[in-house]
Amino acid sequence: ETADTSLHLLSMSHGLGRIAVTQTPMMAAVAETGRWFALCHADPNHDRVEVNLHQLRVGPKTPVQITLQKSLHVPLRGGSLVTALALDKAHLAVVVRQRYRTLFHIVTRRGNYIGTLEVTVPIQSLVPTSRLYRYMAQEAEHPDSLLIFDLKPFRINRFRVDVAIHQLFETVVGYGVLDAQGHCSLVNEEGEIINRMAGLPVAKTIIQLSPSQFLWGVSANDTHRIYTVDLENLGLDIVF
Repeated sequence: ETADTSLHLLSMSHGLGRIAVTQTPMMAAVAETGRWFALCHADPNHDRVEVNLHQLRVGPKTPVQITLQKSLHVPLRGGSLVTALALDKAHLAVVVRQRYRTLFHIVTRRGNYIGTLEVTVPIQSLVPTSRLYRYMAQEAEHPDSLLIFDLKPFRINRFRVDVAIHQLFETVVGYGVLDAQGHCSLVNEEGEIINRMAGLPVAKTIIQLSPSQFLWGVSANDTHRIYTVDLENLGLDIVF
């Protein structure tokens, strides 16, 4: 039996509540404005990704309102779904990796398909940064390859790191890479490793709270924990 996959909303007025649930694994992208979100899941049998766009309305004294805006499909063409990204307040990218390239299928929040941006690098994972249209990525089959690329204007930088990347996160001085054994390296904007750490919990998910503080979600032996990690308190020779 397959477990359900769900998306939850946490708000000051309504607390924590489930706003979407599917019986298949999905990728979710939520607009920074909080006014819309997209649910995407791969359908290899039909060689496509199913995309459902929803409007979301949250008022202080009214129930949460969710409306299905539009459903559409984008092609896999033998590839695999990497992630879905809310690029800005009006656009969604459905990211598909193929053997030697990655395709960004661009869709408006109303479900109008705009076109495809091709990147000639197969991307394994993708993480947004605080800078609009800038992303951190891991190159497929090259676990020590950190990619920093801007979608607009388009530019890619490739940096080699000293760990096999398991998670990526942004820091005030650049970027952080974490491996599956809890080793972490901090990388500046020029791709230089400026600090190393060991013995950290191995995060499944990382959420940034401030320039130096993070929530790390860790799963082990059917146990799920959330850790607060503060780089400022780890004795690093970095000014935050």
